[in-house]
Amino acid sequence: MNNRILVSPYDGKEFELNGLNKWKLRDIHYQEEIKIAKKILTLPAFSEERKKLLNESYEFVETLKLLYEKPEVNGSFGATLTTVKLVIDVIKERLKHMQKPQLVYEAGVGMGYAVRNIIEIPQIQYHGCDVTLFPEVAALCNSYDNLFLHERTLYEDLLDMKDNSIDVFYADNVIEHLIPDEADLIFKVLYRKMKRKGVLIFFIPNWHNGPHDVSMYYLKKGTKAIGFHFMEMSCLETTKLAVSHGFKPNMIIKSGKVEKDILYLKNIKRIIIEKCISQIENPEARLELMKYNNYNGYIFSK
Repeated sequence: MNNRILVSPYDGKEFELNGLNKWKLRDIHYQEEIKIAKKILTLPAFSEERKKLLNESYEFVETLKLLYEKPEVNGSFGATLTTVKLVIDVIKERLKHMQKPQLVYEAGVGMGYAVRNIIEIPQIQYHGCDVTLFPEVAALCNSYDNLFLHERTLYEDLLDMKDNSIDVFYADNVIEHLIPDEADLIFKVLYRKMKRKGVLIFFIPNWHNGPHDVSMYYLKKGTKAIGFHFMEMSCLETTKLAVSHGFKPNMIIKSGKVEKDILYLKNIKRIIIEKCISQIENPEARLELMKYNNYNGYIFSK
């Protein structure tokens, strides 16, 4: 480090980072993120003030994370080969049966991991957004006529989409960053933008084996996140959110594959089992059981 100074978007405090070890850097990250998170919740929904603070704050904490975490930890911002493969399988299955071009939408494109792995599929149009669009990701649009990426919030970008236009919506470790007083309107708009029988796929940390934001290093397992993961949810809470806006839980993700669930019985069973698992006191056992039963992957249809 070369005498780097980082300025907090919360109160303008300057942090001299030179010579700080990873533990101290993480302490700064934690202390600033929880203060900023509390302030964000007090600002008006969808306000420019909230948006500005969020953008500056994510840049601030990502700078710190890249200093105390190994680069590969940050590499794909959540998207993995397993989750992207599942999305690819869903797209190809729809193309096989519908034989029509598919409009795929990704919320939070991050460093473009999913984009690079999906864009080559024939007969798709790919749209996506992120609050910060990396130049190398934005540059991908110059190489593909069917790729449209924008640097803006999910809400802003969805409003610009045509109604009944999205075939497959994909969000990997994004939904938990939504703010509770904005989530309902975002899901309402999302439902309007999805085609009939369109598929909604997202992966979201389950708070029962969390927290998963920076507060994971400071709070005990099974505690609600207090940083920028404003909406880490249980399986029951996640399903309720989607169903309350018209989406159907007629499919389920198991072991990286999609299974039909016409009568919703598999999803109901998952919710019941989650309730039982959540009462296990041993955090390691709880974590393993929830990972095994895929309590962070969801698929719904319109």
